[in-house]
Amino acid sequence: MNIVKRKLLHWSWQYFQRENATSSGGKPVLYAKCKFCHQTYANNSDRLTTHLINKCEKIPPGIKTVLTRKYTAEHSEHLTANLAQV
Repeated sequence: MNIVKRKLLHWSWQYFQRENATSSGGKPVLYAKCKFCHQTYANNSDRLTTHLINKCEKIPPGIKTVLTRKYTAEHSEHLTANLAQV
């Protein structure tokens, strides 16, 4: 099996285990498995972040609070930048 090699940049990846698989078409695919509840997602940092903040029932409350603040700060910067361009 070919292993997907990619630099994982988004901070949400530190809470997921990388799993390599092969698609039905034979192409390598990267999956993310939550370290807390073991839910699996296709490689997509938005879905991973949404899972950690809104869906994972086993994430420790302290970590969830930190991640929610980080996500809020990250998105308020984007909103501010977009409003400044208008």
